[in-house]
Amino acid sequence: MRLSTKLTFLISSILFFGQLSATDRVFTPKGMQWAEAPSGHVAGKDNGELSDEAEADETAGNEFHMTGEDCGICHSETGKAHESVFTMAGTLYKDRAAREPLVGAEIILEDVQGNVISMTTNDSGNFFTYSKIASDPQAWNPDKSEAENRASSSTWRYKAWVKNDDLITAMMTIPGVGGSSSTTSRMSCGMHHAPLNSRGALLASGFSTLSSYPETGVSFKKHVMPVLKNRCKSCHLPEKARPWVEYPKGTKYAYGGGLDLSAFEKDENSEKGIQDIVNLNNPDASLVLATPMYGSQHGGGASWRSTDDADYKAIRQWIAEGAKNN
Repeated sequence: MRLSTKLTFLISSILFFGQLSATDRVFTPKGMQWAEAPSGHVAGKDNGELSDEAEADETAGNEFHMTGEDCGICHSETGKAHESVFTMAGTLYKDRAAREPLVGAEIILEDVQGNVISMTTNDSGNFFTYSKIASDPQAWNPDKSEAENRASSSTWRYKAWVKNDDLITAMMTIPGVGGSSSTTSRMSCGMHHAPLNSRGALLASGFSTLSSYPETGVSFKKHVMPVLKNRCKSCHLPEKARPWVEYPKGTKYAYGGGLDLSAFEKDENSEKGIQDIVNLNNPDASLVLATPMYGSQHGGGASWRSTDDADYKAIRQWIAEGAKNN
């Protein structure tokens, strides 16, 4: 069977069955789009501990310090914390505004060889590990030797999921651990997922975006837009913001599927906007509500467990009231 035919068959099977077995996974953003998070392992089995040198250094930090920061700046071979070189680290929050860290949630990584790394967050929401992430040949530099490529942290690529109870949020990208400069030879989640960054903080599903919503008179600007920014905007950006990746080289994959949820009016170059995924006659059938529901097929995972979720109810009420630009 030709490779192109095989891939087409595989993707069609994914769309039909809604999941991928470990043996069928194709390690690309598209191939792993519907992949379920690995299971059967002990949660937190790869949690890191501070080295003896770090424990002995009274001026050093601890496992609860520098929440939300890019750990890779210090925890690299040439960094200030070179005695503790992490392969991955970060801080998990309840929302993208990083208002409150989440304790006891699980961060799961899977590399190109199917190795599973599991970390759980501590009392400050922090997590880190020293566990090896396999080198992906698809990321190798043809001008370098195999040994050099395997040693390069930029080739240590992985797929990630964040698990909070029964809700799982999938990371759409297949990123590498290594950064693009000598100061970022070890990348952490805080490199891109920071409170003021366009992607927002690293978050878990299952928490209300706002503390409360009105029973009637729901406003798009005051109530719906914050939910979209918290849950959806990291992938569903305007086409001009280029929410896509080229990986492997020559293969373009768009995370947002042409859907722009950054404003009420979609970008002129985007295929769809919020008005295209609401159903005024049957609010619960609106794709903006049904797609990220727990148990449904959504590359970014579930945003709500049921129709009783506060964010869900707010958006539904807004649609029932006419889905206005108010």
